[in-house]
Amino acid sequence: MKRAALPLLAAASLLAVALVLFAGSDREPGPPPVRAFAFDLAGRIAADQRYLKQAPQDATVWAELGLGYVEQARLTANPAYYPKAEGALRESLRLRPGANDTALVGMAALTGARHEFAGSRDWAIKAAAANPANPLAHGLLSDAYVQLGDLAKAQTSLQTMLDAKPGVASYTRAAHLFRIKKEFPRAAHALKLALDAAAGSADIADIHCRRGELAWQTGRPSLRAYEQALAAWPGYPAALAGRARALASIGRNQEAVRAYATAVARNPEPQTLIEYGELLHSLGRKTEAETQFRALRGALKLFAAGGVAGDLTAGRFEADHGDPAAAVTHLAREFARRPTGEVADAYAWALHRAGRSREAIAHARDDTALAAFHRSKIERALGRNADAARSLARAKRLNPNLPNLRMEVARGR
Repeated sequence: MKRAALPLLAAASLLAVALVLFAGSDREPGPPPVRAFAFDLAGRIAADQRYLKQAPQDATVWAELGLGYVEQARLTANPAYYPKAEGALRESLRLRPGANDTALVGMAALTGARHEFAGSRDWAIKAAAANPANPLAHGLLSDAYVQLGDLAKAQTSLQTMLDAKPGVASYTRAAHLFRIKKEFPRAAHALKLALDAAAGSADIADIHCRRGELAWQTGRPSLRAYEQALAAWPGYPAALAGRARALASIGRNQEAVRAYATAVARNPEPQTLIEYGELLHSLGRKTEAETQFRALRGALKLFAAGGVAGDLTAGRFEADHGDPAAAVTHLAREFARRPTGEVADAYAWALHRAGRSREAIAHARDDTALAAFHRSKIERALGRNADAARSLARAKRLNPNLPNLRMEVARGR
């Protein structure tokens, strides 16, 4: 894949200045690309598998195969690739226990994808120590620090990656950090740099999806970005789900239902199943909604079998559609694992739904539209009506297109 020709200095208005300003979403985008593959990923995996039948002692190719499986899981949201990735990476480390930064990077990527963020941090630290010049080691270390809530260290690691190798993987990470900071124009510019550096259809589709997420979060039209992603890669799972969400956000509900049906048929990812079920529920199609919720429970089991810690998704689902007490258990565990704003909001909402609003308000936030909406409900339950009105107004101001607002109102909450 063609790399960005721009040196980091050329992006000074975005990166060299702004990265030093970081301090500590309604829906977080997926992880950045693990690495750039210059050709068909499935073909690369098949070629590695064939090669290893002839040369099973090649630690480097075992590590490359493991990274390929992690990337395939990212692209397809299929957790069945994670055990395969772990097996390949551990075989690489068995064959070459030392000086194997590729396998260490693979383990950092794998544990991060499984939401084992402290473990991902530790593997990335080992990878960076084994080869300080490996940019992906620093990128994955930045990812782990973001999820662990340490944005200062995330910034430092990302800057090291940017200095070493500006390109798609580093620019998308910069965009994500700007998005957390609510520096939305800078996030958009980082994604433009990523798009300029991209050549492969998977990277192009992924970047357009991130542009759609950014537009959606700020209440701007996002449909075109998802359609551009689908033009780059027809059937790209994140784009199918994003297009459905965008249609729902502008009230084109019947089109959204059809789009969600297509998305979950192609890739029954848990968050998309929740959104589809909630849309059907809001339209009074409760039996169909329950079908999606049953599919969600099955998907969560598949992700758990792949080693993914799914407490955030399970907790959100249980809070609104199942057992709020179970939601509190899930989200307390997730909050201990990664005390980010996104998890704090979900935890606060679960506590409120479990009848524990006085505890919930300590975790409630108002930095995203959904968080502000949840905060308004918690404040109203505590009799703080003026505060609740302000929080609700803030939610609508932050993102007037947020489907959850309409769906929550439709459910009478």
